[in-house]
Amino acid sequence: MTSTPHPRTGETQETEPTVATGRAGHHGVLFAMCPALVLVVASVSALSLTLPDLAIDLSASNSTLTWIADAYTVTLAAFVLPLGAIGDRLGRRNVLIAGTVVFGAASLAASFADSTTTLIVWRAVMGLGAAMIMPGTLSTVTAAFPPEQRTKGVATWSGFAAAGAIIGMLAHPATPSACRSWPAA
Repeated sequence: MTSTPHPRTGETQETEPTVATGRAGHHGVLFAMCPALVLVVASVSALSLTLPDLAIDLSASNSTLTWIADAYTVTLAAFVLPLGAIGDRLGRRNVLIAGTVVFGAASLAASFADSTTTLIVWRAVMGLGAAMIMPGTLSTVTAAFPPEQRTKGVATWSGFAAAGAIIGMLAHPATPSACRSWPAA
């Protein structure tokens, strides 16, 4: 609770903190944030199952395959905190939308990569977009839920993060290299 002066009388009154959820309510906000989080996490596990195909199609060495897989996660880990802080300053919605655009564009570009170097670069850019998305989804969920329900919202968010890893593995057959040959180098 916070104390604020009444607009007409000037007397101090106790008020509950407001929870900004818009028309959708806090469950609608959760429903909107979780798919973005699932895509971020699924991008790790889906690629892991695609690495053998990439090794053949792009003539990638073991060390190159490691970079293809780790460019995303290293970039995500390195930038998640700084980009979360930038989201706090510039607005989490703006950073979340920008991250979604960066992530989507880099994912599309990575699907057309014709060399290991190009794929590594686009995977790193995807990690940058993911680092903009992940903290924005969590901070939006915590801001949307009232304090007495916040634990439930964060637990649901965490469950969707775990589900993203499984969904990525299950979606493997739908990845480009499983459906068609990867573009030749």
